[in-house]
Amino acid sequence: MLAQVFDNLFDIEFMVKVERRLQNLPVTASNIANGTAYPSGESGSHCLMGENIFERTSLNTVVNLMDDSEIFFEMFDRIEEYLDEKYFLDRIDFNLQHSFCDGTSHVDGDEDGGEITIMYLPNVKWEKEWGGQFQILDKEQNVIEEHEYVPGRVFVFPGEIPHRGLGPRHPYVYRYSIVWRVRRLEDML
Repeated sequence: MLAQVFDNLFDIEFMVKVERRLQNLPVTASNIANGTAYPSGESGSHCLMGENIFERTSLNTVVNLMDDSEIFFEMFDRIEEYLDEKYFLDRIDFNLQHSFCDGTSHVDGDEDGGEITIMYLPNVKWEKEWGGQFQILDKEQNVIEEHEYVPGRVFVFPGEIPHRGLGPRHPYVYRYSIVWRVRRLEDML
């Protein structure tokens, strides 16, 4: 299995707090996957609704930090503690997909490796029949792993692996995901 899967890292009270914060974030349709000038390309394979919460371009250069974003860093700290790993955080994004808004295959990092994607599924309520699966694909775009959308689920996988999220199959349901793009701190020293 390419993706490590972790459930029940956060209690329901914290999950509700995160979901409420997401519901009040500004959303744009400029969340671009596979940007042609990675990592900051302005065109790519598809756009999802969402927003960049935090982004740095070098060790000491932060180019974006959304107001009132502390909860996303708190989540990251908890995930690091649970995994017993220290990461260098490059960026935090959130995605929002409406019914039948399937993502296309994309990667979150360069092929030379080292980048890791940590993804959290924050919807507090989700029914299996709503869809929203997370898929990992091979280079020929065949699905090689598929995971159900489970509230509170965390995935950790190499950023260079093609993947996508399927939109919900139920009207008026939104599929959220929060993504941290990181590198192992020990690999950078």
